[in-house]
Amino acid sequence: MKSNILIVGGSYAGLAALHSIKQTLLKTKSPISVTLIEPKSGFLNILGIPRCIIDRKFAAEQYIPFKEFLKFDTVISDDETTKKELTGSTGLDLRYIQGKVISLTPTNAAYKVGNTEGGMDFDYVILATGRDRNWPISPEAVSFESYLKEIDAVLDKFKESDTISLIGGGAVGIEISSELKTTFPDKTINLIHPHGSLPPEPVSDKFKSEVLQSLKNAKVNVLLNTRVQDEQKGKITTTVGDEIESDLNIWTNSHSNNLAYLSDDFEKFITSKNDIKTNGYLQTFPNVFVVGDLMELLTIKSAGWAIHTSIQAATNVLNSINGEPLIESKVPFDNIPAHKLTLVGGDDTIIHELNNILEINPPKLVEEYKTYRLSTTAPFLGITVNSP
Repeated sequence: MKSNILIVGGSYAGLAALHSIKQTLLKTKSPISVTLIEPKSGFLNILGIPRCIIDRKFAAEQYIPFKEFLKFDTVISDDETTKKELTGSTGLDLRYIQGKVISLTPTNAAYKVGNTEGGMDFDYVILATGRDRNWPISPEAVSFESYLKEIDAVLDKFKESDTISLIGGGAVGIEISSELKTTFPDKTINLIHPHGSLPPEPVSDKFKSEVLQSLKNAKVNVLLNTRVQDEQKGKITTTVGDEIESDLNIWTNSHSNNLAYLSDDFEKFITSKNDIKTNGYLQTFPNVFVVGDLMELLTIKSAGWAIHTSIQAATNVLNSINGEPLIESKVPFDNIPAHKLTLVGGDDTIIHELNNILEINPPKLVEEYKTYRLSTTAPFLGITVNSP
């Protein structure tokens, strides 16, 4: 009897799970169908967004259309070109639905493709829908061509603005402000943050001090202990009544997990921070696995963790089907020994910390960040990219 696996979401986590399952099935030829539901017909290296939105050539290199590394036996899409480009015999039973899941129970998913709704039953599901941020940090485009149009629209806004303000001094705000100042040195770039240091992630004071100094060296205008009360054309008003000149404001201070499609069955697993609590095998229900940004994880979430958890979930889905023992992470999720953070500071400085050991411009990471780590993560997703 054939088992049906559903993967919801096609970024780092979803594609890593798909690739892992696919590699196993090519060896075992087990009677298993795998369906991926994802609105984008390609992979976007979200890590690279800070540079993508200011460099069109770089942006084009960071979006890999599925047609370059994936084929599916069945494709459901409202775009005929996508169906033609992605349909092909895989020797397995792989299916792609270019759409969004609009509701999901532990055994059934309803989805929408364009204006058409559909549904499917499944035996196992891997939830990998990740989190969204404000535009343009989370592009809305579903194809390579529409993605580049979005990038062009963002670039036009940057070019026509003399003063640009990033609101929120987390890793994303720091990297975008740094990239903007490098590309547009004559523009005023404000980085507005409500606290006395940045980033807010759990890193050492030395790390935070190095980040701040790199931004100052690059002449980014860093405004700490500053909260935005109101936005009006050409200015920002703070909570203490100060006015800051600004032609364009980009909010980088918030993100939200994509959970709206989950049925009430999942309510008991959702935490106060809108994460999903799993057991050590990444399960909620025995047939439901949660990976990446969606899961409750007591460390800084990253593409690396998304890939790590997805490979574990893929293994456990197949082990469940085959009646084999499930595996836990080699690093216990409830006792992660150290936080790790790497970001691009001012003047393209690579700032890295692990186990409270701070490194500035370590050669390996300087090389990896030429592609914002695309060349590092790609092999886990089944993607081949050229080295920089």
